[in-house]
Amino acid sequence: QLMPTAPQNLQQHPVMHKDEFQQLAGNNKDPHIGLIVRSGGSSGKTAYSQFRWADYHKQMNETSHGLVAAGLDPKHDVVMNLFAAGYMYGSFISFWTILEYLGVQQLPMGMVPEYDLIVEEIIQHNVTAVVGMTPHLLALLSDQRERLKAYGKLKKVYYGGEGLSSAQKNFLIEQCGVEVVRSVTYGSNDAGPMGYQCEHSTGGIHHLFSNLQQLEILKFDVDEPVEEGEVGRLIFSSRARTSPEVLRYEIGDLGRWVSGECACGRQDLRFELMGRLGDVFKASSPFLNYANFVKVLSES
Repeated sequence: QLMPTAPQNLQQHPVMHKDEFQQLAGNNKDPHIGLIVRSGGSSGKTAYSQFRWADYHKQMNETSHGLVAAGLDPKHDVVMNLFAAGYMYGSFISFWTILEYLGVQQLPMGMVPEYDLIVEEIIQHNVTAVVGMTPHLLALLSDQRERLKAYGKLKKVYYGGEGLSSAQKNFLIEQCGVEVVRSVTYGSNDAGPMGYQCEHSTGGIHHLFSNLQQLEILKFDVDEPVEEGEVGRLIFSSRARTSPEVLRYEIGDLGRWVSGECACGRQDLRFELMGRLGDVFKASSPFLNYANFVKVLSES
């Protein structure tokens, strides 16, 4: 059984890869571009992304709803923003805007290395939730575990950039007193917000931001839709990027469709992240995924 596919008019466009995206952005001289952010890129080469302000705000507003779906309570939570700021990075300013849309109380700490200072401010301002990069959050809670457990009010951790293994999630819940551990959103500087988690999402399972993206999952070796349960290349077409227009962009991640309706009642399609394209290698005839080995070992 073939899974969801893109409309015929979209399939007429060739799949776009990283280098082609950068060329597209580099050739875009739109005078209405309001924001330019950068990242190191998966290859280590500096990559830039451009946004019109209207497009940026549409994406951040939609992402704020995804954060609520993941369990954030704008009326009662106090959130510390621990994402990286400066150097033209987009994560800190993006979540500044997202939290502003929610009207939640925000502490703009940034990804600083002074764990003692972070915890002092968490306690001083009754912080209940943190958002940030996975390695920094794990290091913070590991280093300050006893103080945070004694404080007892930090109940929600929303991570980004990298996934969490089951063992790492269990550590945060069982050893650090956290109750909610979920992806803050699935997104990137170039493709924008792509997926969100709900209270029934586990591991790499996300709902698609259907108002922002169209998603295809294509086979490894041919640009054809995967079959049910099959892992393939994630191909995104933005509904919220007008300059440059991003169509059929292969972002380098792997995933598979999750069939059936979600218990949360939301109708956005679901998919499960299954690692990076470079994680897949061929041994004899089957394709083998490095991420599957990591998952098995982390749960054993």
